[in-house]
Amino acid sequence: IEPIKKDEMLETVFSFLDDVRESGLVNMFAAPRILQENFPMTKEQAKFAFELWTKTFPRDE
Repeated sequence: IEPIKKDEMLETVFSFLDDVRESGLVNMFAAPRILQENFPMTKEQAKFAFELWTKTFPRDE
């Protein structure tokens, strides 16, 4: 089994976060904790992935 590549992992994480957001079931500020519960990530990695994901959205002017 080959290890998951960084880009593939981020794509999976971003898709997961999109699904969580679209569900409307949780406040997205809880997303780093949810990432830790569902992926092999440290707290710092989960926060970093969440921050990268948030930058995929346009900023309001």
